[in-house]
Amino acid sequence: MIKIIKKQKEGFSLLELVIAVGIFALMTGLIAGIYLAFSRLQTQSRASQRLLNDSQYALEMMAREIRNNMIFDFDPSAGDCAGYLGEVYSNCILLLREDGLLTAFTVNNESLYHVVLNCNIDYTSCQPWEASPSSFTILLSPASNKISVDELDFYIKPNINSYKGCNQIEDYPDCDYHPRATIRLQVNYASNRAIEQVSQNFQTTVSSRIYRR
Repeated sequence: MIKIIKKQKEGFSLLELVIAVGIFALMTGLIAGIYLAFSRLQTQSRASQRLLNDSQYALEMMAREIRNNMIFDFDPSAGDCAGYLGEVYSNCILLLREDGLLTAFTVNNESLYHVVLNCNIDYTSCQPWEASPSSFTILLSPASNKISVDELDFYIKPNINSYKGCNQIEDYPDCDYHPRATIRLQVNYASNRAIEQVSQNFQTTVSSRIYRR
């Protein structure tokens, strides 16, 4: 007589279940960590790219205006900027356009402005510009594109019109010394999220193509 012995199906032991759950939890944690790190990197990258694109656009606009217009004030002081733009504007560059209008770049409340001024014939008095939206463009601003301007400096060399200063031979032996303006811009991405708080520094030097005696 032949006996048929049936094997009993054995399940996982408690130890095996604990090990399996532990491995699953470890893999889930690793995958979640990689995803969060990638997500943070993407968020920071987007903020950096937006900061770079908008700031480079503003820098190129300033360079283009300097290149295509005459430098009006070779050594603009805080008083000069305040006199043409208003009391709160202490740093600027002033350029004379071909149509006789003054154009300027300046910063106030962490915002970068491109201003077109309507002045009298000898430029001793200019009309208020802030009340006229057509007179200015906000290039960078925490409110408009979430970019805060920490610092904007203009360095003009020479700091006098060397054509008109030809009598100062000891200071400027070359009376045709062509003016150059160096722009230094420091900006940051104005966000409440720490991961998006990135900053950039830019600098460029440009010569004005128009230089008249």
